[in-house]
Amino acid sequence: MLFPIVKNTIPGVNNPRYLDFFGDFVFLPSYNSGYERFIFGPAFGLVFQWRFVG
Repeated sequence: MLFPIVKNTIPGVNNPRYLDFFGDFVFLPSYNSGYERFIFGPAFGLVFQWRFVG
């Protein structure tokens, strides 16, 4: 779900800005054994989008 920050940054052009958050699980392999031994690790972050709609 995108949260709108600014409706139109440049006047006369349809270009909104959005902010989003995400969470995911990733494979973290062992340094010595590779993918024979691994754990699941979390990944969190922000996504910034500046769309230009024509």
